[in-house]
Amino acid sequence: MGEIILTHVFQDLRIEPSKSPEVTLFCRFRKHFDLLPHSSDQLLSKFDSSPFSEEVKVMLAGFRARVLALTKSDLSLRRDDYREFAELCTLFLDGVEDDSIVTFKRPGALHKARWMAKLLYSINICLLDKYISQLPRGTITTPQQVAKVREFVNFATLLYSEWWMTCSSAVDAPWHDLQLVHNLLKYKTVSPYVADSALRAFKQHLWYLTAEMIPLALFSSVVPMHERRGLADKLLSIQPMAPVDRPLQRFGTGFGKPAFPVDITESTNLLT
Repeated sequence: MGEIILTHVFQDLRIEPSKSPEVTLFCRFRKHFDLLPHSSDQLLSKFDSSPFSEEVKVMLAGFRARVLALTKSDLSLRRDDYREFAELCTLFLDGVEDDSIVTFKRPGALHKARWMAKLLYSINICLLDKYISQLPRGTITTPQQVAKVREFVNFATLLYSEWWMTCSSAVDAPWHDLQLVHNLLKYKTVSPYVADSALRAFKQHLWYLTAEMIPLALFSSVVPMHERRGLADKLLSIQPMAPVDRPLQRFGTGFGKPAFPVDITESTNLLT
C-alpha cells in the first residue's frame, strides 16, 4: 500500500517521463554525487512554509511536530533505508540538533523496484538544491523538475512519513489509515493535486477500514479510549434479524470482496 501511494503521486507529478527500469533523474544524481556536499554542515534547502497562509502554517507545524516526534522515538522500523529516511525527514524538517551532522549516503540501486529510492534521493536532491542549481543546466535536474520534486518531498516528509513509520502494527492500522485520509483532506489547502492523487490511490486499498478489520482497533493503545469504548458498545449492540450465512457489505460473486467506505470526511471516525 505504501509503495502504491508513493508511486501514484510520483507519477502524477510527472517528475520522470522515462519508462526505463531506472529513474534518469536519480541516475544523474548518482553520477554527479561527488560534485555536491556530502554532509549537513553546509547550507541546505530545508522545508519552507513561508509561501502559505497563517492558517496553513499552523496545520503544517502540527504535521511537522508529529513527524519529528516519531523520527526521534524508538521505532522498530529503524534500519537501512528506513533509518536513512527518518534521518532525512528530520534534517529536511529542520529538527536536527545543532551539533549533529548527517552524512549523505552515496546513491546505490536506483531501479524502480527499489521504491524507497524515490524518497531518499528526492529528499537529498531537495536539500542540495542550492548546489545543484550552480551546476550546468540539466546536469542533475531540469528547471521543470525542481518545483515538482520539492512538492513531492513536502508530501513525503509531512504526511507520508508519519503513516509509513507507524504502519507496522495491524491493530493500529485502522486508526492510522483513517488519520491519513483526514490529513490528505486537510492537505488540499497546501497542494490539491498531490492530495487528490494520494487519495485516489489510497481509497482503492482501505482494507483496514472495512467492517471486518475495524474491530482490530479495540486492541490498539493509540486509539482514544472513548472511541474504543464506543466501538465496543456498537459491536455489542448488533442484533442480526436473521442468521447470517455470509459476510455483509460485499461486492462480486460468492463471498466477494469487502466494500470500502465511500464518503470519508474530516469528521468521520471509526464508529461511522
